[in-house]
Amino acid sequence: MKNKIKNKPRVLLINSPTGKDIARGFTSTQYPLSLASLGTYLENKGIDVVMFDFCVMDFDKEWFINSLDKIRPDFVGVSCMTPTVNNGYKLIKIVKEYNPKIVSIMGGCHTTALPKQSLEEFPLVDFVVVGEGEYTTEEAISRIKSGKSLKGVKGIAHRVNGKIVVEENRELIADLDSMPFPKRDFVDISLYKKTHVKRGISRKFMNIAEIMTSRGCPNACIFCATHIAYGFKVRFRSAEKIIEEIRMIVRDYKVNHITILDDTFTLKKSLVYTICDEFKRLGLTWDCDTRVNFVTSDLLKKMKESGCIKVLFGIESGSDRMLKLIKKGITIEKVKKAYKWANEAGIKYIEAAFIVGAHPSETKDELMQSIKLAKQIKAGLIYVGVVVPFPGTELYQIMKDNNLMDKDVNWDQFAVYGTTLKWRTFNFSKDELLALQKKFFLNYYLDPRVVFNILRKIDSWPEFKYWFDIGMAFVKDMVKKR
Repeated sequence: MKNKIKNKPRVLLINSPTGKDIARGFTSTQYPLSLASLGTYLENKGIDVVMFDFCVMDFDKEWFINSLDKIRPDFVGVSCMTPTVNNGYKLIKIVKEYNPKIVSIMGGCHTTALPKQSLEEFPLVDFVVVGEGEYTTEEAISRIKSGKSLKGVKGIAHRVNGKIVVEENRELIADLDSMPFPKRDFVDISLYKKTHVKRGISRKFMNIAEIMTSRGCPNACIFCATHIAYGFKVRFRSAEKIIEEIRMIVRDYKVNHITILDDTFTLKKSLVYTICDEFKRLGLTWDCDTRVNFVTSDLLKKMKESGCIKVLFGIESGSDRMLKLIKKGITIEKVKKAYKWANEAGIKYIEAAFIVGAHPSETKDELMQSIKLAKQIKAGLIYVGVVVPFPGTELYQIMKDNNLMDKDVNWDQFAVYGTTLKWRTFNFSKDELLALQKKFFLNYYLDPRVVFNILRKIDSWPEFKYWFDIGMAFVKDMVKKR
């Protein structure tokens, strides 16, 4: 790659569109904090950055080309998950038609899992980023700006004389405190009012900012793609840096609620206690995701007292056999204890996430155990996804080895909700999986006690309107699935 850049490099970063209207309904969309972290890091290195998020921005080809005309980017980097990678490539095609000299980059968990295959499938992509993007992307841009080869740049896959070369992996960023605080205004934040950050947490009636206090997850769930980029190591930011960032976003962005995007926020309890004290001091509300084996009764009470209004636990199944097979590292007994403690603490929304077919050997009886458990633990809110064998996961290999995936499977279909399946399990056809997902949802949310429990927690008219709107979106989607 020899196109030397004389002026200050300009990068357009894009969060790839889902292509599904469902993203505007009752599913969740957050400000793309990882992409914003990359953008902020590049800016601090003297690179001009513009960002588009087509998960909330409406895509129009003519507008996009006009934007390229105004921005005149030297590089276009597209962040893709598996179900958005085809849409991401469509954008790169438009970019290359507009100006083939623009360097095209793809990153995200999909290209990290399949770097060589991604370059084979998407010939107009100049290189892909494998793993964390900050150091790798900046080094690659610096090389290209100087007219140097990308050979030896850790953390990329690229083409050399027509052959695909996957370079050595780059080490994970050891000191997260060295990373700048991500800018929250690369994209107009009001656009994120079209959907919600998490169920019950919406910019329609709250001023919200997302933060991360760590990167990575130590757990080995067979269906999860987190470890593809981060391995099984967790790196924590210091309490001082986290508090400094919280104070900055409260001051500069006037937020009153913080959503913590860590995979498992309560891993380091001493850090949680310190952050809780700061939330209480600032009078903020907040929410997080975590695991039932990393909470205690006292910790949940502390969280509630400091303003925590929602916690989501990944349960996945109501069967101990299934939990063992998917390497979840929890038991039904631990699930029941955690929800008992969370309810006793008085946390407003306690959500449980389940997966239909989390392991291909799940039986109908075990699925019924999940449906039963959701009501036993008084989850308040539930989310039910259908098993998705993401590339790079152990589950992907299991399903591939057992010929459970169709040969004509398309990356667009690798979504946990709102798609047509192209795989089955040992006991369920693709149609049965979707029917069981619907049954699970309806069995839970058609219970008047569940609906009343949600309604009684509503504090304002905007919040009521929010729940009414997503309730209608849910009903319409359930009717469509008949």
